[in-house]
Amino acid sequence: MPKSDESQEEALKRLDRRLGVAEAAQARQMSPDAHAAMAQGYRFVGEVVGGVLGYFGLQFFAGLEPTLLGIVAASMIYVAVADLIPGLHRRPHLRDTASQALLIALGIGTIAAAGMVLQH
Repeated sequence: MPKSDESQEEALKRLDRRLGVAEAAQARQMSPDAHAAMAQGYRFVGEVVGGVLGYFGLQFFAGLEPTLLGIVAASMIYVAVADLIPGLHRRPHLRDTASQALLIALGIGTIAAAGMVLQH
């Protein structure tokens, strides 16, 4: 729509410029194949960076490995038990939550004690 002080010809020129900009923007959009290739490239770079960081990070955390494995094992056991016993999700009382946390801590402590007794 032309502005009040703009002639019809100027309005058409302005519209033509806007359409040219829109066509150029549309031409710049990537095809689905190009988008998929770029996403695959980003994934590859992420995997390489993660692998290198993991390699050097494992050297840093080597001393903590038994403790971390104990925490991970206890967490996995809790998730498995919580899935098997849905009542654990339905008890929001503080006492029940505290008892669950205590049992998890005892499980981690048991694994840590076993690790100390059965040193390699």
